[in-house]
Amino acid sequence: MFEFIFALAVALGAFFYWHGKKSEDMSNKIIFLDVVGESFNNDDGTSRQKIIEEHARVGDPANLKFYTCEDGVACAVSVEGRQIGHLAKEKAKEMFDLVADGAKIGAGVHNVGRSRESGLYGVGLFMEINH
Repeated sequence: MFEFIFALAVALGAFFYWHGKKSEDMSNKIIFLDVVGESFNNDDGTSRQKIIEEHARVGDPANLKFYTCEDGVACAVSVEGRQIGHLAKEKAKEMFDLVADGAKIGAGVHNVGRSRESGLYGVGLFMEINH
């Protein structure tokens, strides 16, 4: 419960921070996206679940790494240099197109949760887009 309340406070703080900025900064916006693929292991065999459990904290910066694959554009998400998943295919393409058009995107951990049913961790991101 504490993590949820803390995550909500961070999100509200970010919302009010950006909406209180001067008009020349209003091209900035914040969106919230879920990370996908957290239940898989990385190519080197490391557990994304273990990485999330040990390293992902609300407010931590997240790295986005775009790359091409057979399905088009993909975007790996990492914290502290360790991959925890990807952006969904459609969102990866959307974010890639924004970056290609000159936008600057910063990301951070918005929430970390654990399913009561499966016991698996999940991560949500907030993304600051300056275009």
